[in-house]
Amino acid sequence: MTDQLTRPAVSSTGAPADEGRFLRWAGWSGLIASALFLLTVLTTFAGGPAAPEGPSDILGYFSEIVASPTQNYVYGIAGIAFCIIYIPMLVGVHRLLGRTVPVWFGTAAMIMGMATLLPAYVVVTMEPGIGSVMATLGSAGADAAYAVNGTLGQVNAVAFTVGSILTLSFGPALWAVEALRSGAIAKWLAFAGVVTAVSGLVWFVWLSESGVVLGVLMVNVVASLVFFFGLSAGLVRRGRAA
Repeated sequence: MTDQLTRPAVSSTGAPADEGRFLRWAGWSGLIASALFLLTVLTTFAGGPAAPEGPSDILGYFSEIVASPTQNYVYGIAGIAFCIIYIPMLVGVHRLLGRTVPVWFGTAAMIMGMATLLPAYVVVTMEPGIGSVMATLGSAGADAAYAVNGTLGQVNAVAFTVGSILTLSFGPALWAVEALRSGAIAKWLAFAGVVTAVSGLVWFVWLSESGVVLGVLMVNVVASLVFFFGLSAGLVRRGRAA
């Protein structure tokens, strides 16, 4: 069966060029956003704790201030751009997979996940500035900065948990299951989506052994990158064929 992502697009208005242009831009937005997501992961692990003891410590990778303000700014700004730039890709994949109930719910979960992650990345970007301003006020300011950052860290841990589960588990699961049922995308790509969904759910909810949790997290990161890079590249190919 020919992969749907490689077939020429046919517009209901008889203007496939417009459809192709949109799919190309949607695909490129996904490729750029996937690269930004990879940058956030690399930046976070470069400044995160060396030996996480469980899921809560690993979640700290995605919510705490990293080793230096520069790393923090790179991580936060890349995350903000990632959340925004991914949206066209989500719309493009939604159009290709079809407007079935699982696809609608999968796309909604992905968009809600991005909407939850976006303010969390904004807060992470602001945290060094908050600390610097508070520090100028002396010891009282330092105590206030510690309290503020502690509160923001707790709020962000929840936001990153919810956003990541929606983006790296529930959304891909619904997309992948529908894609396997309909044959809309290559089976290996749909399988990467299933691995993303299962590994994301496992390391968020069940495991407590640090080494195992970190290993499952790496599986989730790699599978999600394969899934989203593959979908984005497919959109570009489909757009060029239109």
